[in-house]
Amino acid sequence: MNITDKPVARALQQGLDLLNLMKDGESRNLESLAIASGLAKSSCLRLLDTLIVEGLVERDPNSKAYRAVMRLAPLMLGRSREREIQHQLMQLSKATDLTAEWWTSTDQGMVLQFRHA
Repeated sequence: MNITDKPVARALQQGLDLLNLMKDGESRNLESLAIASGLAKSSCLRLLDTLIVEGLVERDPNSKAYRAVMRLAPLMLGRSREREIQHQLMQLSKATDLTAEWWTSTDQGMVLQFRHA
C-alpha cells in the first residue's frame, strides 16, 4: 500500500491546511479563511481555536483576525544541511555585525545548536 493510499486524519490535514494558508504572516478573518479552505465557518473556528491553544496561531481581540505565529518547516537532515545553515548564519552575522543563533526545541526546552558573533 502506497502512503497516499492510506486514510488520513482529516481534521489534522484541515488544520495544517489552515496554517499553510497563513504562512505569509498576514492576518485573515474567519470568513476569508473558511472560503479559502472550503470549510464551514464553524469547523474553521474549531480548528483555529485548536491552533491557538497549541501556540501556532493568534487572534487579535480587536479585529478578530487570525495570524500564524509559527510555520511548519521540513526537517533538514544531514550534515550538509547543518553546514549550510551554519554558513548562512555566519554570513548574516558578518553582514549585520550582530550575533546569529540557531536554536531547536526539545522536550527539555530550547537547545542552542550554533552561535556566531
